[in-house]
Amino acid sequence: GQAIVEFVLILPILLTLVLGSIDAGWLLYAKISTAAAAREAARAVSVLDSVEYADARLIANGKLTSVPGNLQPVRVIPETYSEGAQVTVTVTTFVSPLVGFLPTSIIPNLATIESQVSMRLE
Repeated sequence: GQAIVEFVLILPILLTLVLGSIDAGWLLYAKISTAAAAREAARAVSVLDSVEYADARLIANGKLTSVPGNLQPVRVIPETYSEGAQVTVTVTTFVSPLVGFLPTSIIPNLATIESQVSMRLE
C-alpha cells in the first residue's frame, strides 16, 4: 500500500518531466527545421540570375518541405535583383506543442518560430 501512495505522489512530477521533454524536443526540432529551410532557401535564391529573381519567393517556398506547423509565406528582401547585394530570406512558422500537457506560461499554445538568413547575390 505504501508503494502505491508514493507512486501516486511522484506520478505528476514524472509526467510533467516526460511530457515537457517531448514538447521541448518538438519545438527544438521545429526551430532546427526552420533554420535549415531558411538557409536552403537563401542559398537557392542567392544563385538566381536577374530573370529568375522575379520568382525568388516561389523558389524559396519550394525549399520548405520539412518545416512543421502553419508555415507563412517566405519574405525575400530586396524585391529587385542587384548583383553583389545581400539577399535576406525570412521563414516564419507557427507550431503547436505536440503534447500540450504543460501550462501556457511555460510553453505557449502557438509558438512563433522565425529564422532569417542573409547571403550575397552571386
